[in-house]
Amino acid sequence: MNVKKYFKIAIPSAIIIMILFIPYKQVLSFSFQNTNNVLTYIPVDMRGKTFQIKFTHTIHLSDVVETYSIDSENTIHQTEFMYEDFNVGMPSNATGDEKFVEEDGKYYIKNMNRTFPFIDIKIAQTIPKHLVIYNGKEYSLLTNIEPGTWTRVQSKKISLWQLMKGVNMLE
Repeated sequence: MNVKKYFKIAIPSAIIIMILFIPYKQVLSFSFQNTNNVLTYIPVDMRGKTFQIKFTHTIHLSDVVETYSIDSENTIHQTEFMYEDFNVGMPSNATGDEKFVEEDGKYYIKNMNRTFPFIDIKIAQTIPKHLVIYNGKEYSLLTNIEPGTWTRVQSKKISLWQLMKGVNMLE
């Protein structure tokens, strides 16, 4: 094969592959288990912003809201925890520099600084109500994720291919 013909095919092919598969877009992704299979995402740079995960506790059927922020290293920080009942699986007090507060019949643990590289959640099958709250709006994870699915939440860059395969939660 002629070298010039080879480069005429190889260079455009390499550029197309790079455009499709090199991660570039910062998102809050919701992936299938611990794979790179992005199910849905919020297509914004979350660093310095907060988001919440709201769900109904499957035993005592009340709302739980977890508040998170993301730093410049894409580390997730849990900053607050809100719940309505002192039942199985709920904390009874704050630790360290955290503050336990009761407001309007709800219990809060504030001033939290628990860090995670990612959060794994399982979408409930019996009482499926998992929401992401971002910029004051609620987005149901059930729109794009089946009940019973183990989902990994993390801040990361994804490729154009992953953007096309996943579903933009804000649309």
